Amino acid sequence: MGSALASSAVPRTLRQPQRRAPSTEESLAPSAAGTAAAFEAERKTIQKLRLRILPFVLLLFVVALIDRNNIGLAALTMNQELAS
Repeated sequence: MGSALASSAVPRTLRQPQRRAPSTEESLAPSAAGTAAAFEAERKTIQKLRLRILPFVLLLFVVALIDRNNIGLAALTMNQELAS
């Protein structure tokens, strides 16, 4: 509700214009639009990034899970020691 009030309080001339998303044809560079080599290079680059980044992200996810479990266990142990 607050954002609706704030946007209506700003004069229309001061608001930033709405931008539309570019279409598929507009987003492709004219030089790369028809070349199969550019698409193949892009595919290889994305595949290489996936092979290098995804395993690392998975490792970080597992470490975060272990860390979260360890913090929860430490809190339980601390609460038991403080209660007695």
